[in-house]
Amino acid sequence: MFSISREKYFLINDQWIAIMEGESLAERTYNQVAFKIDDGEFDIHEARIRASELEIMNSRPRVKGEGRSIYFMITTVIYLNYTPAHLRIDWLDTAL
Repeated sequence: MFSISREKYFLINDQWIAIMEGESLAERTYNQVAFKIDDGEFDIHEARIRASELEIMNSRPRVKGEGRSIYFMITTVIYLNYTPAHLRIDWLDTAL
């Protein structure tokens, strides 16, 4: 298992949508939005995010072959995850 939550993935046209399930928390929480980008553009996007002085969160450990991610919070408390474009995500996890 790679994630801390049960989840489903959808590929709609060329947009990857991830839906995660979890218990309600007493503390601040988030909704996740994921964007797929070219791996060669990863450092550019990371620099832009850091320059915006957004709250950057620690990433979870990665498994071999899995892309890098940048986790950060914005003022509307939406969690954004950039995933390199070379990782084709086109399945639906029916375990949820």
